[in-house]
Amino acid sequence: MTAKAHVAPDFDPRAGFNTLRVRPEYRITLSLGSVEDLFPKKPDTKEGRMERLQVLGLFYFPLKHAKAADRFDAAWDWFKTKILGGKTDAEADKALQAALKSRIVSGAAIPGWDAAASTLPPDAADPAAPAAENFAKIRLPGGYAFQSSDTGRNDNKDTAIPAQFTVNTLYSFETFFYDQNIALGRIPLVAKVEKRPGPNDAWAPAKDADVYFQLVPAYAADKPAYDATAAVTSQFARPPLRDTLGDVPDSGASIGTKKSVEAFEAKDPTTDDPQGRNCHKNSGGKRGNGALTDGTDVAGVLFDTTSRPGFNTKHADRELSHKDYPLAAKATVDGKKHLHAVQAKTNEDGEAGALFMPSRMGGDRFRLRAYVGPPTKTSDGTDPAAAVATTGTFVVWRNVRVSRYLRQNVKDTPDSRLVEDAFGGPVSDAENESYLDALKMIGKKDPSDADVSVLPLDKADLTDPAPAMNPYESIPRQFAAAFCELELDSGSRDPEDLSATDWKAAREQAVKDIQEASKTGGPALNYPLLFCMDSAYDSLKVDEAGVQLPMRKPAAYNAAEAASTPPKLLTISAGTLNAGQRSKLSDLVWNYGLVGFLRSLCKDGALPGLVIIQGGLGSSWQILGLDDGNSGIGLAYRGCFVWYGPMFYGPRDATFYNFTGNWCHEVGHVMFRQHAKGRAGAPVAGGFSTTTHDAVTDCLCVMNYDNGTGQYCGKCLMMLRGWKI
Repeated sequence: MTAKAHVAPDFDPRAGFNTLRVRPEYRITLSLGSVEDLFPKKPDTKEGRMERLQVLGLFYFPLKHAKAADRFDAAWDWFKTKILGGKTDAEADKALQAALKSRIVSGAAIPGWDAAASTLPPDAADPAAPAAENFAKIRLPGGYAFQSSDTGRNDNKDTAIPAQFTVNTLYSFETFFYDQNIALGRIPLVAKVEKRPGPNDAWAPAKDADVYFQLVPAYAADKPAYDATAAVTSQFARPPLRDTLGDVPDSGASIGTKKSVEAFEAKDPTTDDPQGRNCHKNSGGKRGNGALTDGTDVAGVLFDTTSRPGFNTKHADRELSHKDYPLAAKATVDGKKHLHAVQAKTNEDGEAGALFMPSRMGGDRFRLRAYVGPPTKTSDGTDPAAAVATTGTFVVWRNVRVSRYLRQNVKDTPDSRLVEDAFGGPVSDAENESYLDALKMIGKKDPSDADVSVLPLDKADLTDPAPAMNPYESIPRQFAAAFCELELDSGSRDPEDLSATDWKAAREQAVKDIQEASKTGGPALNYPLLFCMDSAYDSLKVDEAGVQLPMRKPAAYNAAEAASTPPKLLTISAGTLNAGQRSKLSDLVWNYGLVGFLRSLCKDGALPGLVIIQGGLGSSWQILGLDDGNSGIGLAYRGCFVWYGPMFYGPRDATFYNFTGNWCHEVGHVMFRQHAKGRAGAPVAGGFSTTTHDAVTDCLCVMNYDNGTGQYCGKCLMMLRGWKI
């Protein structure tokens, strides 16, 4: 930068010469500030750890939730022992500090817990041809799940913070988190301004200089392009959206997500807006607020104009890493200069600060500029002599974690007592096959061979990088289509075998919850006996049951209970269980037993990520035809069950979707997604929501029970991105 000078007349009586007055030079650098300073609570306190875990997508209870303090303990222990591999409180605090500097703003790949601090992406030399280094992700939490239901056990229900499956939405529940955690979604930006009087003078901090923080258009080119051979979590672009796919039977001509998603992205167009195609305020985003001509589109919208402790002022009991930054305010617009900007003074260290508040909508893009402007310098940041710093493009991505993906394996020979109980008589190969067939585990070795083979349970396709586009895309790729990064706490893409210890504890919790609920809504029975928790079944093994909750059939239960004084018997007439008892017991299993099983494994929904439990079926009574044969269920504890073996899912022309599709279906429920409507005349039409999914002719959503494409529809993708629809 060259020095500027001008010759001015000297009105002193000393005639004969002019005075050369050299204008001071300015330079500016822009960097990330400290998110740590924003937290009101100290980092080594319970409240402080809750705040920080939440910003990093590791704690999914609003801070003011009635159960937040109780649930934190399990979340903190999981973070230390499972995610960090066994650390002390002090070591975990240190890991949080590193993560706050590296994970919120970063390059595309998810950084480790000890990664180097993030830097802002530099501007591209040619904005029309940006490279990967000219992009950065803004990584926000995205694993929000419903926390209460209409019936059954609701330990996490807080009427002041509703999160009910069919009433609330992901957007409405997520809003509580942002309202209650000041650091969530705020990114501190610090501009350092220095000046020198002349070219031979030293640079020194410029106090009281005027700095403008401005939103400028993101790169027009959406580059780097998506690379199908690379991990989806290491990229800024989403995978290509589907247009048509013709191999689904009777699906219709157009069943892709592209039409729907692009229609949403083009809604409420605003010309000359640097937010481009970002989510409009009508759908929960920040585009369309204020006016584009006076700075109200960003002041208090994308840049905070409210004084915040830890940034503009000191906390009452915490030291900061910087001197207070003067509060930013709406910039004074001069014609077309200084649009989309806020203005702030520098402090005595020559630093000006602005809290950037991007929208929380996955896929939204932002690019920023900071420059020294009037009255300090006659510049709008675009002139050749401007003291200016411009960033590359930020892309918002939402992080979705899976804490446990559990599989309850099924052996070729189930426990003979369960098989005999289910089918009567001595256990033979035929009875074993009947039991396994109920779990959809039987497959023909050869069409002409009467013998059968027992197929292993399917495994969800968590392959990353994803294979080429196919009818059933990998789960990471499906979530990436919604700008959601799928991350597993274990780091492994394979399911974790359900251990005997965990299975026993989960069954004990299930029976305990059923017993408690039965006091007001069920028959007086010997529930440990009904659920095979007595000594006769001490040797029952987790991989020989095929179900999460083994149960005696009614007649077998009565026979085992008959000797008790007094016996607590089921009512059976002509070999049929009393309909009223059957209904009440079904309610107890679905709304308390399976809930208890899940909440034992997910610590009452406190784990940082979702929990998916895979097995043959939920209970023995499903095998016996005494209860519904659902293929899974999502529950209000941030987890779900996914059931049945491979013969239920394939071949594709015989059933409605594969295991990966069912995995996404049940996880979708957990994340507030309701059933979609199927086609007229489909084998299982399903569906009770016609407004929250694409039309069947546009996309067969994985949230229905029809012959689908294993994909979320466009509306599902938009809602997982955070959109309010």
